[in-house]
Amino acid sequence: LLKDPSDKRSRSMREKNDVRDRHYKLTRALEDAYFGGITVSFYRGTLDNAIWYDIKGAYSRAIQTLNTDQYLMYDWRAAPDKETAAYDRDRPALCQVTTDAVMCSVNKSLKIYRVDTPCTKWYWNFDVQALRLLFPDCVMDVERAYTPVPLNPVEASLPGKWDRLKDEEERLHGKTTLRNYYKSLSNTSYGIKAQRDPRPTAHTNLCIAGMITARSHLALIEMVDECRKHGLIWRYSDTDSVCVTGEYFDGLTDAINRRIAPF
Repeated sequence: LLKDPSDKRSRSMREKNDVRDRHYKLTRALEDAYFGGITVSFYRGTLDNAIWYDIKGAYSRAIQTLNTDQYLMYDWRAAPDKETAAYDRDRPALCQVTTDAVMCSVNKSLKIYRVDTPCTKWYWNFDVQALRLLFPDCVMDVERAYTPVPLNPVEASLPGKWDRLKDEEERLHGKTTLRNYYKSLSNTSYGIKAQRDPRPTAHTNLCIAGMITARSHLALIEMVDECRKHGLIWRYSDTDSVCVTGEYFDGLTDAINRRIAPF
């Protein structure tokens, strides 16, 4: 088998990232702050007149919005204003917080709940914002915040190009094998960044993986919050979609799109 030179470069970047993570003592923080998709069910059974909203390409949009390819190699910087960094909607920051709003993985399943006594947690700033929307009265004291400094200068991330090719192929020829190929490229560009089992790869990058899912969580919870503001009841969510019940009106979709832009 011939070795791919790009794989060697990726491994080198990962090793340098690992050194910087250890220097700032953020290796465990990155692991603790990484969570998958949010699935919630408040209701079991049949629902009449349910309304479903689905974010188009949530992870791909997060990759493009944050331009995550620039973080294939990165350094860290302590945020001079930790509160501003924690509530920045556009730029990622890894935050240590004291909070009674807990997001954690139990048996590889994401759990979200409140506790009586605030505890110390590491969250990406987008998850800090999402939890504040879910629990407006929660304790959320920001102790420290670090912003990743991109060291791989690129104008745009590859999934953006793959999405354009996918949409163009579908427009011209329908849902062909080529169209599905471009979609698979975009999807795997996220998944491989989060791979740790059975072992990390040259492409594993929890900084990128964490900011992608956290930014998607925020878009999802903003969608939930907008529906609630219009009197709808949140019934179910799965990663990038919400199911609500209530009175639909023609302006609801536009209101949601304005709220979650650029998603």
